[in-house]
Amino acid sequence: MTFFGFKYKGFFISIWRCCINRTVPRNRDFCPRNAIRNRPLSSQLPYSDPIGTRLVDAMFVSRDREKLLNAIIYFLRETNHCHTLKLFKLLNFSDVEHFRQTGKTIFNLKYKAWDKGPVPSQLWAELKYGAKDDLKKAVALNSIKDGITDKTLRRDLKPLSAFDKKYFTERELNILERVAFLFKELKAADMSEFSHMKHLPWAAVYQQGKGTDKEIPPELSLDAEPLMKETPTIPREEMEFRRELFRDIA
Repeated sequence: MTFFGFKYKGFFISIWRCCINRTVPRNRDFCPRNAIRNRPLSSQLPYSDPIGTRLVDAMFVSRDREKLLNAIIYFLRETNHCHTLKLFKLLNFSDVEHFRQTGKTIFNLKYKAWDKGPVPSQLWAELKYGAKDDLKKAVALNSIKDGITDKTLRRDLKPLSAFDKKYFTERELNILERVAFLFKELKAADMSEFSHMKHLPWAAVYQQGKGTDKEIPPELSLDAEPLMKETPTIPREEMEFRRELFRDIA
């Protein structure tokens, strides 16, 4: 018998009971492996996202778009010199750090290695060829062009909405805050040098032009130098376990 369209009734019920009975405090991390094996809290690994009343919804409802729009608003408000190139780097650094900690990105974007840095190709195309209505409501886009050639030099963005943190976990908010703090005053060119120094995924793929336009595998984040050194890197075994677990219920 299926349960809400899934065969994994026992797993779903164990998660649901954790939410209803509040057997796990809100500020503790939740590990799917522990939910199945009923291991005590003391044995939990500190790598997964905090549990909350929206855990079950988060398992089946994607908030990637809302997270992306609000992260754009956040970085535009909290950093300087933030045109599209710097924005792409801020989003990528956030995804790299979150993947390093949890084995999952925040925004579910696919990045390609271009000469000036990692570029989320779908977002780039949307900004260049026509933004969707929700992005237009969130951000004003102004193309700065060369007065002689009419070539687009850059695209400046201005936030039109307030940042809404309700779509993010505590971990994700901490990462956004750290990334904004570290790169607040830096320009995009300075951030490119940072990517080379810290062995971040873009530099590993781009390789001085040899990997131009190649997709950047998020798994390379596990070898990157941490932005938040106080938080450990997720073990590869744990990451693979989670992938197998959630692949079955996705």
